Amino acid sequence: QKPPSEQGTPEGISAPPSQKPPSEQIIPEASAVLNLLRLPLFTISGTDNLSAEERKARVEERIQKVFSRYGPDFPPLSVRQVAGSTVVLAGEELLVTVLPVDLPEFNLHALSEGQKVVLEREVAERWREALQAELVRLAVMHSPSYRRLACGLAGILLLLAWSLHQVAGWMGRRWLRSPVWSLKFLLWSLTLVACLGLFPESQDLAWLLYSKILYPFLLLWGTMLATSAVSSLVEGLVHRYFLAYQQERQDLFLHRLSQRIATLEQAAQVTLRVVVFLAGILVYVTLLKIDLSAVLAGAGILGVALGLALQDFLKDVVAGVNILLEDQFGVGDVIEVDSLTGTVESFSLRSTRIRAVDGRMITMPNSSLRLVQNHSSGWARVDFKISVAYEDDLEGALQALKEEADNLAEEWSDKILEPPVMMGVDALEESGVLLRVLLQTRPLSQWETAREMNRRVKLRFDKEGITIPYPQRVVRTVLERDAHEP
Repeated sequence: QKPPSEQGTPEGISAPPSQKPPSEQIIPEASAVLNLLRLPLFTISGTDNLSAEERKARVEERIQKVFSRYGPDFPPLSVRQVAGSTVVLAGEELLVTVLPVDLPEFNLHALSEGQKVVLEREVAERWREALQAELVRLAVMHSPSYRRLACGLAGILLLLAWSLHQVAGWMGRRWLRSPVWSLKFLLWSLTLVACLGLFPESQDLAWLLYSKILYPFLLLWGTMLATSAVSSLVEGLVHRYFLAYQQERQDLFLHRLSQRIATLEQAAQVTLRVVVFLAGILVYVTLLKIDLSAVLAGAGILGVALGLALQDFLKDVVAGVNILLEDQFGVGDVIEVDSLTGTVESFSLRSTRIRAVDGRMITMPNSSLRLVQNHSSGWARVDFKISVAYEDDLEGALQALKEEADNLAEEWSDKILEPPVMMGVDALEESGVLLRVLLQTRPLSQWETAREMNRRVKLRFDKEGITIPYPQRVVRTVLERDAHEP
């Protein structure tokens, strides 16, 4: 004996409606979209006997059987009442049943039986019209004339794809310096899916390729473009904000403020870029309809594993935050780390890039920047030292050194912040008397000031006849025959 659904009894019903209370008849477990030729027609819901996907599979199977049996000359579709339910028939073949769960927008308990039947017939008529139109389209697609047309269209699509492939390759080589493999993959994937979709026999394969490969790739490509656009917009807004912040404080503007703003701007842009990237991943996963609860459940275990694997990365980030909070250095500062001296060119929470004097670019993780000497924070100082011979006039040398330092400070008032501090005789060395003077300068001006001071003092000492002594050492020679004499 065949099951009730095969005998003509509507699916999802094992007994007349009067034998079950309404609460047992209307149990919408879920809903599914009925497709024909991979096009959505209408939505059906699940019951306590059949899930939505099971109902959908049965209806699609019945439609295919009807078309396989009758071909283009399928019988007309009609709406009838069978076993107390409204059904859509193809001749005498059952296609689909309208159940109370298919009317979730109505409060059926408040309606009479006659009103329920009227509503079900209205829904059944809409379903019948959709099925009728799609069966006609299915018949057309199986006709010889359509197949010839589909073959011609497929040839045109392949020729167009080949032409676009050549254009994309030429543009990539000329302007992008890239083979643009992703664009070519997208082009041929779209062409393949479009060609397969032209024929009814290969539409299932076309849908499989689209849903499993092409759609995720298109979604990923679109998400990457959107993420890149949002990231550029956010970085532009951050730049405008810090630029406005700097302009509002022109009266308080210092070189250090400019460096700190540049450092904070770079760190903010990198941080926001990471946030936008993570948001793009979340949007991509959501659009793919991946269960986030399962992803988040596994994220705990994954987080522990990543925490162990990314210990160095986290150390670098924490060190970068400390550098920002303590204002240890900024972009444009000249710093010295161990034996390396250079200019800070870029800073992020993970690493710092330093341009050495010889032009090398050194990238150092922030956690390795433990002892940093900043040569350009706030102000700088020239510790100028020079030796004069013991035989020369010491007071004259001190006076000449002081005059040259004062003259330089007066002429370079934009670079030297305070009057020079004369330290006098700093040491009595083997070869001469060491004189010392201190000059406080603006950041990054100390080396230029020291070079100019060297030039002026050398010229002045030459003019005054003051000798800058060479290192001297007294060597005593003892003959071997005299070594034993007392």
